[in-house]
Amino acid sequence: MGKPTVVVITERESLRGLLRAAAGASASSLGFATSRSDLMILLGRGDVRAVAADALGRGPSAYAQLAWVKEKQPWVRLFLMAKEDPWDLPEARQLKDFVTFLKVPSGLSEARELLRTLFNEPPQEILDTETPSRGLQYEDEDADQEIILSVTELIDQLPALPLVVQRILNLLGREDSSSRQIADAISLDPALAARVLRLVNSALFALADPVTTVQHAVRLLGFAEIRNLTMGLKIMETSFGQAEGILDRSKFWEHSLACGICAKHLAIGFQEIDSEEAFLGGLLHDIGKLVLDSYFQEAWAEAMDRSMDSQSLPLDMERKVVGLPHTTIGRMLARHWKIPELHQAAIEHHHRIPQAGQRSQAEYLLCAVVLAANLLVRWLDLGTSGPSVLLPIPKELINLLRLEDKRLKRVMADTLKEVGEWKATLGFERHASADNASINPPQEKEPCRLWVVSPVADRAPSLSQILEVSGYLVDRSHWGEKLLEKAQEVQCTAVIMDLRSLKAEPEKMRVFLHAFRKRTQVPILLVARNGNELPLQEMPQDVHLLEGFPHRGTLCNWLERFTMLPADSPSS
Repeated sequence: MGKPTVVVITERESLRGLLRAAAGASASSLGFATSRSDLMILLGRGDVRAVAADALGRGPSAYAQLAWVKEKQPWVRLFLMAKEDPWDLPEARQLKDFVTFLKVPSGLSEARELLRTLFNEPPQEILDTETPSRGLQYEDEDADQEIILSVTELIDQLPALPLVVQRILNLLGREDSSSRQIADAISLDPALAARVLRLVNSALFALADPVTTVQHAVRLLGFAEIRNLTMGLKIMETSFGQAEGILDRSKFWEHSLACGICAKHLAIGFQEIDSEEAFLGGLLHDIGKLVLDSYFQEAWAEAMDRSMDSQSLPLDMERKVVGLPHTTIGRMLARHWKIPELHQAAIEHHHRIPQAGQRSQAEYLLCAVVLAANLLVRWLDLGTSGPSVLLPIPKELINLLRLEDKRLKRVMADTLKEVGEWKATLGFERHASADNASINPPQEKEPCRLWVVSPVADRAPSLSQILEVSGYLVDRSHWGEKLLEKAQEVQCTAVIMDLRSLKAEPEKMRVFLHAFRKRTQVPILLVARNGNELPLQEMPQDVHLLEGFPHRGTLCNWLERFTMLPADSPSS
């Protein structure tokens, strides 16, 4: 290990991780300080040539720290990292003659440029763009091999899977393993054993008799389900030491768990993939975001902001700003954790399945199942893994997975029910934000009847399907039917009209709604594309507009607000 020749003063772990990744094999030449005592120790070794202070941190003043270094070791080159030129600030002005301003890096490429400046004559590892990536090949066409190497260096420093999970995986990989050996491995972690028993005895499994030993649980559930339970419970504890980040970790794990459960139900009926393998693929699909949230916060936040501002896909903006998307980083982490190749493929392709023939049939189907599950749980508003775009399930995927109306509703309803049972058993934090007020609807209420008008060729999932699995009774009609006549016959609490795929002429819609209002007095919700030209101020009374693509939480919130009737329990 070399001695640090460059010291960065910052308490931000995200900036430290970014600089370590950019330094690669030269990370041992990089030191970090958070206090005056740290600086004294590092400077006392006599090897430091440059010190850079982070002006964005919340620790001791970067300006005061640099002034102190100047006084103690005037030959050391000094740098101030800030978002913009700081010299107009009074506290910075006195440093201008001996401190150089550098922009705080927001991605790997900017971090490497900053290190080139700090090292002055940087080690070859930082400059070498031809360094091979250890033989690894990742299927991201835009990936720079230097970026892959840098992120690989970072991931290699991350903790391995917990020992209890490694032990269980090793046992499951052997043909001679017994339920006693697996139970003994789980029992090495008393808290894990207790949570496994709590889950097994919950409504999730609806067993006739209580299970009192882990070995009994292993025999009842089977090796694959026990593996998923233990891995899911332990990975949910993973944070890489980052207490605060962009992600709400509770909602993130709810999203991951929901995706696993949904993938399990989508896989039922396909011989090529096991439903328990699908559960694990869904559970792990977004683990790359844990790395982004822990070590690339500034760059990832910028990518998400730019994605929302430009209405582009977050994945594309991650490639542009960070250098690699969370899908590729997730596969790298899965490889580090020695997750099976089948699940690595699902992690890398959960936003775009590979072309048929490029993968085995099992991998191809698992990628499709996890992709569909990821889309569905976003529509169901089950947790969140950061800013996203609500997209319909592609027609090709609907055909591949045989998602006709009845099966799709069954998958969504089963997912809602099972996620609720997991949350109740594990004690997940029940968030009551504006977007999630109706995720756990009251029980034993009189069902609310709705009338939903939508195009004949509807997107999936449709508004009708989302509302039906939320416990509402839905009468369906399509544009083109005699809606004015039907308005006098349908008994409902509210009418929801889906205009998103229609080119509705504002004046014709205004006339139609005035005529419609004469036949029914219930609240009307128009769901339309962003930027529509509907003259809402000229609409009849109690007509409301919802723009964009509302998920389940948004729809249920509107219904509670304007009809005062909550959803019933999810339909069976």
